[in-house]
Amino acid sequence: MTHVRDGLPIATASGIWRVSHILLEVDDLERSVAFYEGLLGLTVRERAVLADGRPYVSTEQGLGLTTRSAASDAPSFDHLAFRCPEGIDAVRQLLESREIPFEPIRRTPYGLSIYFRDPDAYRIECHDSTGFGGDPQVA
Repeated sequence: MTHVRDGLPIATASGIWRVSHILLEVDDLERSVAFYEGLLGLTVRERAVLADGRPYVSTEQGLGLTTRSAASDAPSFDHLAFRCPEGIDAVRQLLESREIPFEPIRRTPYGLSIYFRDPDAYRIECHDSTGFGGDPQVA
């Protein structure tokens, strides 16, 4: 028996439903908050302190930000992706208006995608819903 919640399958073996959040370590917490809040429109949900004493900011959209740990030597990841059900044209326009470089828009398995870098050089992808069977959006 497959369990489903909000149209997404729950993994039978583990009970995993979907990604809950991601926590990025950044060099300048307020600069990163300004980028994600000011450019992408994410909404700060909470400011707190982690168990190890580092400041922490979480967003309603599932992104967490904290300062880099002095002891951290963990590897990074390739990119962070945001789904934009209404298309990526607004993101492209924001990037152009703020003169933030971005890679050419291209089709990926997730839909039409645009890639750019945040202030800490994390690679960000924004994609439409066409890879999910949504209405096609032209960027």
